[in-house]
Amino acid sequence: MIDKIYIPTVGRPNEQVTWDNLPKQLQEKVCFVIHEREKDLYDYDAEYLVLSDELNTIAKVRKEIIYHADEQRFCMWDDDVIFYRRNRKYYGDLRINEVYIPDVLKEDGSPLSKWKMQYRDFVEMFAQFNEWFDNEKTLVHIGHRRTNLPPLGSTHDNIFFNSMHCIDGKKCKGFRDYVDWDLCQVGEDANFMLEYLTRGYTNRRTDLYSAHWGSYQEGGCSEYRDAEFHNKEHEKLMNKWPEYVSIRKEMMAQGKDGKNIGMIKEFKYDMKKAHRDSTNKYLENFKKFDN
Repeated sequence: MIDKIYIPTVGRPNEQVTWDNLPKQLQEKVCFVIHEREKDLYDYDAEYLVLSDELNTIAKVRKEIIYHADEQRFCMWDDDVIFYRRNRKYYGDLRINEVYIPDVLKEDGSPLSKWKMQYRDFVEMFAQFNEWFDNEKTLVHIGHRRTNLPPLGSTHDNIFFNSMHCIDGKKCKGFRDYVDWDLCQVGEDANFMLEYLTRGYTNRRTDLYSAHWGSYQEGGCSEYRDAEFHNKEHEKLMNKWPEYVSIRKEMMAQGKDGKNIGMIKEFKYDMKKAHRDSTNKYLENFKKFDN
């Protein structure tokens, strides 16, 4: 199993969707990451990591979590997530052999295409994650596809994802001191990925274990983020990684609360190229050494 589940949260002491939707056995692994100014507002039976109020953006918080977790395998999940397991027979998952259909069926008796994850689902998911981490030396980071998007297959490697993260801390320790954690204060997940993909590490997204989460609602990053801030911070990302980050289009921020942010630039990330370039660079250096 994964050692710990970190839930960074701000401004939502009475609204903890992730916590409320976790089985009791997994709540025992939770460590809430909160700030000094709010430490008396949270009253959950869990571990707490209390940060200085100066660490006031999610990029800074993610860095603190990664160093606090150290060599553990851990999850870092947003505070507004509900996990869903898909029925693999609808799209074919070659990595999972067991077919598990819950007792709850549709009214016509047919199996669900997806269901809210139960403890058994989490156990199987973490077992799969641990197997991947054990067997794939460069795999450092695993994420999830949104539940509202159709599955594109079993898994996808070297791809962008955000909000839900599972990290092999021992592998991450090999490069974490070299990451430019302060480059941008939003878009930090993409920056983290580009830092390790360009060093030859890999990631994987699972479509079987999907997740639903909100965007731009009150609390969380919305306490300091607006469209101007969003665009400015992502442009820092694009300036550092021009080969891999570009503007896709301008659009209203996603989700029912997108109006809280307004019109933003949507960016796209070529994570596969970032990893491919690192592999090619390694091969070129190896050939030089071999000669």
